Amino acid sequence: MSSSDERDSATVGDIARLIGGEVQGDALHLVTGVSQNSELISKGDLFVALAGRNQHGAEFVSDAIQAGAVAVLTDDKGMPVCIDVCVARGVPVITAKDLRKKLGEVCARVYGQPPIRLIGITGTNGKTTTAYMVMQGAKSVGLKTGMIGTLATYIGDTELPAVRTTPEAPEIYRLLNQMSLENVELVAMEVSSIAISEHRIGGLNFDVVGFTNLSHDHLDYHGTMENYFDAKAALFSRAHALRGVVCINDSWGRELLTRSDIPLQTVYTGASSSDLDEQSDWRGVPEEQGDLVVHDPLGNVVRTHVVSPGEVNAMNATLAIALLANVGLSASQTIKGVGSSVVPGRGQLVCVHNNIAIYVDYAHSPDAIESFLLGLHHHDHGNVITVIGAGGDRDSSKRPLMGAAAARHSITVIVTDDNPRSEDPAAIRNSVVHGTINYPYVRVENVEGRRNAIERALDLAKPGDRIAILGKGHESGIEIAGEVVPFSDSAVVLELVNRV
Repeated sequence: MSSSDERDSATVGDIARLIGGEVQGDALHLVTGVSQNSELISKGDLFVALAGRNQHGAEFVSDAIQAGAVAVLTDDKGMPVCIDVCVARGVPVITAKDLRKKLGEVCARVYGQPPIRLIGITGTNGKTTTAYMVMQGAKSVGLKTGMIGTLATYIGDTELPAVRTTPEAPEIYRLLNQMSLENVELVAMEVSSIAISEHRIGGLNFDVVGFTNLSHDHLDYHGTMENYFDAKAALFSRAHALRGVVCINDSWGRELLTRSDIPLQTVYTGASSSDLDEQSDWRGVPEEQGDLVVHDPLGNVVRTHVVSPGEVNAMNATLAIALLANVGLSASQTIKGVGSSVVPGRGQLVCVHNNIAIYVDYAHSPDAIESFLLGLHHHDHGNVITVIGAGGDRDSSKRPLMGAAAARHSITVIVTDDNPRSEDPAAIRNSVVHGTINYPYVRVENVEGRRNAIERALDLAKPGDRIAILGKGHESGIEIAGEVVPFSDSAVVLELVNRV
């Protein structure tokens, strides 16, 4: 894919044959791009009209054609509207069943595989941090890099806003095509379980994929932990990747070793006396004050300092180094770049005020909360005050578990609001508070309003304490009853500590 004019293309008939679809109109029309969003159409694109949560894409077919779409791909439900609009304008329509499952294949046929080293990262926690570390490690050896993930999309040094962890297939392929045109050499991509289940990565061929861990999250979508694991495990197959690297600190990682049909390497991070340590290909040994020693499969040993606190970030760093090694970059080349990565809202030390260290992190599952708070205890001394909430319209079963995880590792837990969405904020807070009832020695406060909670934490903290503000990380707004109200944990912290 050397330029937008020279990139791979396909006829309408080619696409229809690929997915078993039917064509009404000229099957010889050339398609040079794919878009699922009528506002992102480029001249020559195939517009994909699918059912969304609230509307069907067929409602926007006229806008898409006006913007330059030369063909439309839709399902049985969208066909009547699309045919009615397209026939009069001489625009061909392809109709196919199970279209979402086939969309990645369509994109791959139109765009081809990008000539880029492609690294995919999945797991409940650590995807974003590991992706940043991969990107920074590759940058440190002079490669032009890209990233697709939760925080943002990066094309070289250009940052684009992210809509979701893993975009829809047309957006992924469009971004990879753009990166190719701009000579990006390596891309780190976060791959969510929902994206795998919804076939958003269909047709992509990752050079290597990595697994961080699996813990209680997204059960509102997957139903059970087994279904959740099955979705993650599907990435580690010949359909998606050439090889994989798996963290085996948790049992799900070890289970993945029995399920994959691609070559795998293992990563273990922790004490050198562990049996798992002896069995692993890559070993990360965290030391005091954030130092990390990494042993590679050939017996080489390298050392660095990891800026982000805690053993969980030592694990993310070791995984990132192993992933980069699997695309030809040695640990000795990349370890300093990986260790120095600073990820917005992920273990971010916002400031130290009156000898009180204040951290912001995205942790919003029980295991992520526990891992982050344990990391603070290992990284420094003093009491921990935790500010925590839970999101509305999401997996409600994890809320008391989140409260319990915070209480186990804090002297004070301040429960507050975090994207209540359509739910009653007080009911969400009460559910989180309920999880703390078995920890009577912990001070627990239920504080309405996130700003009020952060202010309360600052009032309670004494010199030497640490404040952990968890759940929102990099996010710049709070979603309440359909409206997103501007709000940044780190910005509010800085405002409060700098007020006169």
